[in-house]
Amino acid sequence: MASEAYEKNLTVKEVAVEKGLLNEAEAAELLNPENLTDAVKMYHLLNSRTL
Repeated sequence: MASEAYEKNLTVKEVAVEKGLLNEAEAAELLNPENLTDAVKMYHLLNSRTL
């Protein structure tokens, strides 16, 4: 996704939403830099998602 985002001059969030992998709210929460750098927060976010 990162390389596609780079090639299209988009953010990873935009590509994830465009592909239907995440909705806007999920993307905003999961790709928030504060959450990405906090292992405990990310663990809880990922485990609270329904797959």
